Amino acid sequence: MSDAPNSGNQYQVGGSLPESATTYVKRQADKDFYEGLRAGEFCYVLNSRQMGKSSLRVQTMKSLKEEGVACAAIEMRELCSYQVTKDEFYGGFISRLVSEFNLKIDLSDWWNKQGLISSAERLSKFMSEELLDNVIQKIVIFVDEIDSILNLEFKDDFFAFLRSCFENRAKNTNYNRLTFALLGVAAPADLITDRINLTFNIASRFIELTGFELEQTEPLQKGLQGKVSNPKAVMEQVLRWTGGQPFLTQRVCQLVSSHKLIHDWKEAKYVEKIVHEQIVENWQAKDEQQHLTTISERILRREDKTLRLLKLYQRILQQREIIADDSSEQLELRLSGLVVKQKGKLKAYNRLYQLVFNRDWVNRALKDQEINRASDGRLSQVREVVEILASKLFSFRLTSRFNYIKLLFIIVTPVGITTIAGLVLSEDFRCTVGFRSDSCLQEPNYTRKTGDTPAIQPSTPAIQPPTRTIQPSTPAIQPPTRTIQPPTRTIQPPTRTIQPSTPAIQPPTRTIQPSTPAIQPSTPAIQPSTPAIQPPTPAIQPPTPAIQPPTRIIQPPTRIIQPPKVPDYPLNSGDFGQRVLDLINIERKKNDLPPLSLNPQLTAAAQGHSQDMALQDYFSHIKPNGSTAWYRINATGYQSSKVAANIAVGMSTPEALVTEWMNSPGQRANILNPELKEIGIGYYFLADDTGKVNYHHYWTQVFGYS
Repeated sequence: MSDAPNSGNQYQVGGSLPESATTYVKRQADKDFYEGLRAGEFCYVLNSRQMGKSSLRVQTMKSLKEEGVACAAIEMRELCSYQVTKDEFYGGFISRLVSEFNLKIDLSDWWNKQGLISSAERLSKFMSEELLDNVIQKIVIFVDEIDSILNLEFKDDFFAFLRSCFENRAKNTNYNRLTFALLGVAAPADLITDRINLTFNIASRFIELTGFELEQTEPLQKGLQGKVSNPKAVMEQVLRWTGGQPFLTQRVCQLVSSHKLIHDWKEAKYVEKIVHEQIVENWQAKDEQQHLTTISERILRREDKTLRLLKLYQRILQQREIIADDSSEQLELRLSGLVVKQKGKLKAYNRLYQLVFNRDWVNRALKDQEINRASDGRLSQVREVVEILASKLFSFRLTSRFNYIKLLFIIVTPVGITTIAGLVLSEDFRCTVGFRSDSCLQEPNYTRKTGDTPAIQPSTPAIQPPTRTIQPSTPAIQPPTRTIQPPTRTIQPPTRTIQPSTPAIQPPTRTIQPSTPAIQPSTPAIQPSTPAIQPPTPAIQPPTPAIQPPTRIIQPPTRIIQPPKVPDYPLNSGDFGQRVLDLINIERKKNDLPPLSLNPQLTAAAQGHSQDMALQDYFSHIKPNGSTAWYRINATGYQSSKVAANIAVGMSTPEALVTEWMNSPGQRANILNPELKEIGIGYYFLADDTGKVNYHHYWTQVFGYS
């Protein structure tokens, strides 16, 4: 490589550019935003991620402050953590205003003196009696990542507060000095969810963010001086690939500036070579800032909208462009960043996106959607059958997970067991806390070692059809004539319900699921058609005392239901994986065990499962399409006598993750298993987590045995 890029012209990839950044590119939006706020207009900048919204806010704040305007920036993501209460949200908002405007006020004392008024009313009172009275100049409050509030139940209250600030201008002239700017990934209609009261239907200015034009990119061209003979010509080639998308343009410029000098006649080919080799090829592994990943997940995680979004994008690829009609699907696709509206037409944002998200990508995604829809239909049918059988045979409603389990062992054929188990975990017991973990153990043959839960041959049902009858001593649910028990199982006493030697059925200590994780869809112990999974016999046999869950399993620790801290943003997922390995080997060394080595095939399987849990919104060892850990690992070409796996969600650091696993018997047993030789570690960070529970952090470990 050649010399480093010119000092003072360092390109920044990801994050907001600082005030002094020399590579900041001014667009028409800079002028519109500044003039609108300076005139006291409420403004909003709504666009896809990494379009330069936060950098625009930083530069506009700088310009306004230079004119004596008092400014504050509130990051809503920091306030809108999972399960945040109204008091926590509004108290946090006021606290940041006190800090940003350097107000001399005892906030705790002020808050307690407000009596019985609501949190939203306290914010309104604070604005009128404290902020406007103590800050005499014009005030602009930038509310960044406003989309973070859209998942809160009380979001309409906040938008109603903003509307009241605007309407109060008619009766209190002080409010003429107060202006708000909203920035985020949302459509304007998202801010008006209360269609009756139109909570944010106020006069405001929409700021449109567009891609960089060649004549605007002089600051970026300066960074190429000394690296290329004709910076402007190179920049023109860069824009041909990026379409002026700010993040990608900075990224490609950074890559070009870090390589050898190129000549004029090689410019087009050289930039194309960099784009292909450094960004497009194997993009999942090179997407350190998760730019392309974010686009993908915003499309694939829209639940009922995903199929329509994929077909809409497929039509755009086929026709190159379509007429823009601002339908909800078109707006959603635009917010992903994948397409752009130009001159009344909707088209792919740039050539680079078209290479990554090509027709093959669309076809694969559509095929996955068809599989998922078929699976959902089967689950619905199974649920209906189980409900009918339950009401007819046992006259009780399936109101608990244990009722489901008892029913499965009595009336469900082996073919349907895994399907129903997936239904139980994915719908009836979706965890509502911020942290979860689970473990499993799988073997490819029927043999077992002392202390292990027996593995299952693909041809042998884990639960025998009711051809043999063994009368239990204490049946939990007994039909009139028979109770089904696996014929050769040894019933463990209650003290063996949680045992370190059987990682497949150990319940995570921090999960609120009342039964052991062995019945997660991840353990095809109840799926005879799927090979080699330890059956969770002792933990889930209703007639035996071994399935009586200890109180500490049913009653989750108090710390589980506390709202988790807002997830930290990792800098490098690969570094996280190495850190997890280091911490695990430290624990193994403490127990006189040899260190584990990182295996690329196991890592690929682990990484794929972490990403899949995040994008398809589930927490299980088994994928929605029925794929088990064994099949995922086997698909990579890795051969082992048996495999084990740990999964977790919600932990934002390797330290927190390993601490959680080492405090859970099942995961600890896998980590400290002396037979283990190799490991794969997968970590996936989902910044725009819009599932039923927003974990953000998804972890997987898979282990290979000698």
